[in-house]
Amino acid sequence: LGLCVSVCLSVCMCVQAYFNVRRFLATSHLYPTERLYLGRMNWPTPHVPILAVSELYGLREWPEYAIGAGLIVTHDVVSTVALMQSSGIPLRQTTPEDVVLAVWLMPFEIPRLNTAHFFNHPDMAPHAEDPNRGFCTTDSLVVHYVQAKHFQD
Repeated sequence: LGLCVSVCLSVCMCVQAYFNVRRFLATSHLYPTERLYLGRMNWPTPHVPILAVSELYGLREWPEYAIGAGLIVTHDVVSTVALMQSSGIPLRQTTPEDVVLAVWLMPFEIPRLNTAHFFNHPDMAPHAEDPNRGFCTTDSLVVHYVQAKHFQD
């Protein structure tokens, strides 16, 4: 989903996620117009990767990345990734895709902006093991793993 507000932003979300368009439009003027990588950053939360990062990329640990619920990036960030791919730079397209995007962006020192308005698992309260969990509220921008029951009263 790409939306052009005063600046072109790309919104990437999981298919099971709720995106609060009103909140996004009301707050989009607060976002930088370039070099934006916004999401609920999974750092320094302890993270056990699905894939062995050392085998794939020679890294000791995953970089700071936006959790899979969704993320928002500016057009220049999208263009950078597209340019790398079209220039023949081999981008390993492995899962988990949320982490892989952060790996691709590592050489460019694009700041990661954490927001408390992205959540995983709306049925569970945040806790020490996974502070990314939380209940959907009117302030939520993206909520992951939304089901029909979350919209029933």
